[in-house]
Amino acid sequence: MMKHNLQILLIEDNPDDIHYMLELFSILNNEALNEYQFKVITKGTISDSLDYLVENHVDVILLDLALPDNRGIECLEKFEEIIFEIPIIVLTGLNDQALAKKMVRSGVEDFLIKDTISKELLLRTIRFSIERHKMLFMLKQLAVMDDLTGLYNRRGFYTLAHHHCKLAKRREANVLIFYIDIDKMKQINDNHGHKEGDIAIVDTANILKESFRDTDIIARIGGDEFVVLAIEAHANHRNMLLTRLEDTLLQYQKNNNRLFQLSLSYGVEHYINVTHTQIDEILENADNKMYEHKRKKKMAEERKP
Repeated sequence: MMKHNLQILLIEDNPDDIHYMLELFSILNNEALNEYQFKVITKGTISDSLDYLVENHVDVILLDLALPDNRGIECLEKFEEIIFEIPIIVLTGLNDQALAKKMVRSGVEDFLIKDTISKELLLRTIRFSIERHKMLFMLKQLAVMDDLTGLYNRRGFYTLAHHHCKLAKRREANVLIFYIDIDKMKQINDNHGHKEGDIAIVDTANILKESFRDTDIIARIGGDEFVVLAIEAHANHRNMLLTRLEDTLLQYQKNNNRLFQLSLSYGVEHYINVTHTQIDEILENADNKMYEHKRKKKMAEERKP
């Protein structure tokens, strides 16, 4: 049977517990009927674990509740930004069951009582946690996606922006936020109907997808308003990205025979070490710059003979 490789991050500082868990995974790896091949990475503190997760992928986290740098519910709080991306299984003692159940309600997939862990229980818990996490992830995706464009909606943008701003701050990374608006959207709807208006919105979404990276967060946050959060993009990338956007828009206009002329206005803000509490401020600044861009374009059109 072809086995699926799984990366397990075991966060545990007790040598005896580490040894026992590694033995269980070794036995499971040697069983032909087990569908997984486990690779286990061990870390003894929350700090070391978070550092590891910045640069490495893991499929499941096994988290002990009693660690040198954090204990109890504090352990989970440290993983707030990744709890919806990676299934977490808590390892607990007999006297911590009430706390473990509370953590499950906070987003942990399941918990294991150390004195009762067998290879069968370990395998079953990991399997169910992965499947449950996939199902919940799909449901969350439905709640944060825009039906018309397939981009993130306003809720999705804020959820991911908060998460990525935390990562950017930890890495001391740069962030660019683009605020984009379709020009004369009301005229398109009034002159050609809302069906053509929807086409303009979908076309804009496709232009943004082509102009920016897969790792950037692209969202439709209003009727004809879009936002792009470009991760680890420096201030000197601004002009390059805007040129790419304008070139993609120009190519679109050449290749598509629409009833309307698609035009976009935009504003850009650059931040370093941004926090999630600054998102609204950044969006407002980018929005103001977008309206200034739109105003200048309108004035230029009025000056034409």
